[in-house]
Amino acid sequence: MGREEKIEIRMPSSSKSSSLVMDAFAVFPDKPKTQGKVRAVVLIQEAFGVNSHMRALCHKFAEQGYIAISPELFHRSGRGLEFSYDDFAKVMPVFSKLKNDEILEDLGATFSFLEKSHHVTSQQTAVIGYCMGGLVAMMSATHQPIATAIPYYGGGMVSAREGIAMAPILHQIRNIECPVLLFFGGADKHIPIEDIQKVEAELTAHHKTFECIVYPGADHGFSNDERSSYHPEATQKAWDKTLDWLKKI
Repeated sequence: MGREEKIEIRMPSSSKSSSLVMDAFAVFPDKPKTQGKVRAVVLIQEAFGVNSHMRALCHKFAEQGYIAISPELFHRSGRGLEFSYDDFAKVMPVFSKLKNDEILEDLGATFSFLEKSHHVTSQQTAVIGYCMGGLVAMMSATHQPIATAIPYYGGGMVSAREGIAMAPILHQIRNIECPVLLFFGGADKHIPIEDIQKVEAELTAHHKTFECIVYPGADHGFSNDERSSYHPEATQKAWDKTLDWLKKI
């Protein structure tokens, strides 16, 4: 089952957010993984917060032997913020404020926590993100030395979006130094196929190690069994591929 824990992560004293504390949900495995490069996974939330779905994912990865931690990226707007999937009107005022540089601070603080408390470096850590978190996972790979990035249906990588502060990262893909595994749904109207092709083209042009999988018939959020777009077959295939990918890095 693993041991779950609510953690407080303080921003580095050198950062502009040094006075802030970020909560994170973590699950520590009963039998920690001792083989392979990846020892921890940082799970990045959807736009709805570190909710029951994200907590369940932490448990799921911990059962595979990984330290699993999900930082609350909404902490600058409040602690413990969670939103229902049908209430995007409440999500937007919080989600729209997120900025790339602040998110990178949050990720850096999370990596520092893992290294200081559990002797796990960022190079031994995978960043896996869902929806909004998919963009964050790729963002992390463009700026930090991580083991791998695995974005699930990450939108906003290619073009700026009106009213959203998070900036696209297409032009920064050249900076990625880790393998990348990307999942998309073929029926996802939020992420045009042209955007997926542009991300693939950029990764290819800069000779990055990557695999991009599009599941026909799967919609945005297909891997979340709490959403109406849940697609069991695509979810199982993506889960199996994710575990295989982590073992082979």
